[in-house]
Amino acid sequence: MPPLVYIVILNFNSWSDTFECVDSCCGLNYDNYRILLIDNGSDTDRSQELLIRHPGIEFVKNGRNSGFAAGCNQGIRHALERKADFVWLLNNDTVVDKESLSALMSAQVELDKVGVVSPKIYFHGVADIWSSGGYINRMGMACNYTDDLPDTRAVGFVTGCAMLVPSGMFRQYGLFKDDYFLNVEDWEFCKRVTDQGEKIYVVGSSVIHHKVSRSKKGGVASAVDVYYTTRNRLCFIDEYYRNPRKMFIFMVFAVWWPIWLFKKVLSGEGAIVKPFLCGVVDYYRGVKGACHRY
Repeated sequence: MPPLVYIVILNFNSWSDTFECVDSCCGLNYDNYRILLIDNGSDTDRSQELLIRHPGIEFVKNGRNSGFAAGCNQGIRHALERKADFVWLLNNDTVVDKESLSALMSAQVELDKVGVVSPKIYFHGVADIWSSGGYINRMGMACNYTDDLPDTRAVGFVTGCAMLVPSGMFRQYGLFKDDYFLNVEDWEFCKRVTDQGEKIYVVGSSVIHHKVSRSKKGGVASAVDVYYTTRNRLCFIDEYYRNPRKMFIFMVFAVWWPIWLFKKVLSGEGAIVKPFLCGVVDYYRGVKGACHRY
């Protein structure tokens, strides 16, 4: 029997996308996997409809939105308690190719050292690549590669959108940080494990398709995204960068960010200014977890 993989999918007010994601996962050609769906406090409940359609999946319903990080952690703990060998964290706004999980697991066997692996991720419905892994730059920002790599390569970062992690790595290094609530938790996890000498790979033969931020009101660059990415990026830099590098980064931000915000206002994107400034202020105030303004 091949290693047991738990696929953890988090839903929040995006049932249609979740149905399509689960439908695609049920068509995977890997022989030993289970699907765990966690509903993170959605306003409506279509779980019974989904369970009738796919009676074999496991389902947990939360009474409130605990955040992406905490919701994923809930699923990871569920998987570890059931002796999963690997956990595949998968965004609910993705559609997976039937060979995607088999390709990821084959890569784990072929690698010199088992590590975190991710598929190559296309934008849904088009031939453009959203992410083929990436790196965290010297300014504390995760940057995606977007090239169409055909094989497997080592990278410094993969998105939590489709991250396959050996269970032993979670046991050894811990789970996502609940304090982040949403965004940057994947940067932090990748940085934490690579600092300990672990490897991260993107597998070019494994493909999924991502609709990109359907569960966040307003989509990419929404107020939610801007607030949490700004606040959590500063928290990330504060934890992993030391002076004088950290001081240099913050000095560059102090000069560049007002110019950047002014350009956003001129380009008609002034709506991001308030959540951005709230994120900065809340970082300095030490605010963690959920922000009920967003």
